Amino acid sequence: MTTTERPPLPPVVCAPWCEHGHGHANEMFRGDQTCWGPSAYVDLSLEDIARDDRGVYPQKVGVMAYRHWREGPCVYVHLEDIELSNSGTIDHCLHLTSDEARALAAGLLRVADQIEGGTG
Repeated sequence: MTTTERPPLPPVVCAPWCEHGHGHANEMFRGDQTCWGPSAYVDLSLEDIARDDRGVYPQKVGVMAYRHWREGPCVYVHLEDIELSNSGTIDHCLHLTSDEARALAAGLLRVADQIEGGTG
């Protein structure tokens, strides 16, 4: 090992849903020892689509389980290629507790039922 090399970090205990699942051994930085669960994305079909010479970029929202190495688990909401009027696009994330995610899910389901003629 030279003086510029750093020894890898010891593994961490991954969350049961972590896609890596083996402790993120041999990582060089703690931030790389983050657990990610499987993701689910939804293209926002009522929103504009960005285009350039490299492709087409629908606006989308994704969710996944997430645990940063020094924090507890949370629901990670990823806002991808969201168009802001007169400000370009953003790629941003939100961190929700499980209770907040359930409250948001219940609100979304209630409103979806309303617009489909349900009772909500």
